[in-house]
Order: sequence, then structure tokens, then C-alpha cells
Amino acid sequence: MTFGYNPYWISIISNVGSITIMSAKINRGNCDNDGFPYFKINKTLRFGDSYQFYILRCQHIKEVSIKTDKGTWDFGIGRR
Repeated sequence: MTFGYNPYWISIISNVGSITIMSAKINRGNCDNDGFPYFKINKTLRFGDSYQFYILRCQHIKEVSIKTDKGTWDFGIGRR
């Protein structure tokens, strides 16, 4: 019996007045979203606002890249 992978919760919290989260790329695009290498978000956050989503398709998440209207940020997850 296979139960699948545990979900990974990704939480994005704004520390600027306004920022638009455009997309997220997981494991450099190797953790796809129904054939797409990224997860489209298109959510505007104000200071202190947050946005959460979960990933079910990957067994191990090592890197998350968040594309915003102010640039792209890469975050390593866990040990390297």
C-alpha cells in the first residue's frame, strides 16, 4: 500500500509594504505542478501578510525559488 509523500508547507511572509508573489519554483523546476516547472501564485501581500501553500508531489524539497515583482529569491531547505 502506498500513501504518497508527506506534504511540505511553504509559508511566505511579507516584510515590505507591498509585494506581489508571482510564482514558486521547487527544486529548480524538478518538482513540477501538473507538467509545469513552477507554481503560479499571483498574490499581493502587505507588510505582515502571509501566504501558505503545500507541495505533495516531491519526496524531498531542497530548494525553493520565489519570483516576485521585486526580484527572485532562492532559499535552501534543510542540510546541504
